Amino acid sequence: METVSSILKEFEGYGGLGINWMMYGSGGQRIKKDGLVIERFKDHENDFNKDTCIKTIVNPRYTLSVCHVHYAAYVIRKFCVNTDKKKIESTPYSYGVFNKLRINHYFTKSYEEFLRKRQRGKADFIDDKRPFSDFYDHDRNQEKNDPIMNKYIPIIYRNIAERYKK
Repeated sequence: METVSSILKEFEGYGGLGINWMMYGSGGQRIKKDGLVIERFKDHENDFNKDTCIKTIVNPRYTLSVCHVHYAAYVIRKFCVNTDKKKIESTPYSYGVFNKLRINHYFTKSYEEFLRKRQRGKADFIDDKRPFSDFYDHDRNQEKNDPIMNKYIPIIYRNIAERYKK
């Protein structure tokens, strides 16, 4: 199995690597159920406009400052690329590229979990509560039962069991 660190070696000469997120929906779940998030939520939409948002892994050797959670400022002649090694011109957005890495973004989860998240407020502005429409805007479930995370489920359960043995 290829690891994130082995993939990152390909990008050591760049200022940053922009990784698109894949927005997962609720899968029609209204209440929170037991199980891992990657077990419970497998539906998403391909080509969803919110999947153009990136998170950036920056190379600190070529970074002047981290301006935002999505992008940074780089030294001269260094820049952020996507996994196709194409320069990302307009951060924090880039056309969705999912060929090597992606960030699975479980924004909504179940409706019950979204309501709890809403009550907490946004991470960067606690008193700013998300509108209810955020759930419906992000609850995309057109691609059904994506198996991409299935191979990690037994590994995670094994790691959890090992941790609690100690």
